[in-house]
Amino acid sequence: PTIWKDATAEGALIEAGVEHARAVIACTNSDLVNLEIVLDARKVRPKIRVIVRMHDQQLARKIRDGFNIQVAFSAAALATPTFAAAAIDRSVMGSFEVGERTYVLSEFGVPLESTLDGRTVAGVRDEYDVNTLAIRSLGETNWAPKHDTPIPADSVISVVGPFAEVARLKEECGISHDLWSRE
Repeated sequence: PTIWKDATAEGALIEAGVEHARAVIACTNSDLVNLEIVLDARKVRPKIRVIVRMHDQQLARKIRDGFNIQVAFSAAALATPTFAAAAIDRSVMGSFEVGERTYVLSEFGVPLESTLDGRTVAGVRDEYDVNTLAIRSLGETNWAPKHDTPIPADSVISVVGPFAEVARLKEECGISHDLWSRE
């Protein structure tokens, strides 16, 4: 159901069906309101999965640990690595964390003279710790290239991996920042 109501109002979460929900996501602009929502949801359903947005990353960690909340994040902390990486390399389209490691999603063109030409998806993964998500060549997109798929020159590839490894791949394979393309 869609309900236009203050989620902290008495009975609002019940009206929204929190007692049957698998998860609750609290993502208003107020840390206190978000915390109130998740605590109210836990009163009704103690084992509900909770995801809460917090502006202060330190507070988010304390809330996550202290209240057994599965996911507590700071939007600013999530965005910071993307902004920083994009400022250095305009092929960076996004970032995310797995454990303590930050990964970037990058899309760039493979020039004709690149040493990346002809390397397989598995070869790139093994050498650079970078996974190829898609290869766009001759107007066709291979969204899930198999490990033995060669990467052709004059294509656009989308990769995910640690920023330093993506940067090393581009540098060692002769891919400049000017070859970025998102047609």
